This record gives sequence, structure tokens and C-alpha cells, in this order.
Amino acid sequence: MVKIGAVILSRMDSTRLPGKALLDVGGRPLLGHVLAFCRKVDSIDTIALATSDRLVDEPLSNFAKMNGITCIRGSL
Repeated sequence: MVKIGAVILSRMDSTRLPGKALLDVGGRPLLGHVLAFCRKVDSIDTIALATSDRLVDEPLSNFAKMNGITCIRGSL
């Protein structure tokens, strides 16, 4: 059986709207909405969050841990 994974790419230092990934939209972070949509797709077996290893993206790593998904960190 083939396994399908989803990778959500995110950073905290957007030029036009810094911190938008964790900006509250309708009572939860924007990234929470993206995660909820991914979880609704029956064919997705695993979800991971990819971000940089910079300190500014540490809140994204914490978000991933709190939501039970893998966080992959590396250079920009």
C-alpha cells in the first residue's frame, strides 16, 4: 500500500504580514486551519511542517509539537 504525506511549508517572517502563520483567524491560528484541511483528506497518511532552523521559526516548531505533527527544520 502506498503511503501519502503532506508537507506544509511555513515561515514566521513574512515581509507583508510577519507572523501570519500563527495569526488568529476565527479563533485559531491560520496554520491550524491549514492543518484541519489536511486532516480532512482521507488519502493523507502523515502530515509534516517544514520550516527553517532559525530562532524566529521556533513558535512553528512548538505549534507542530502541540498538534502532534512532525516538524522538519533546515536552512532557508
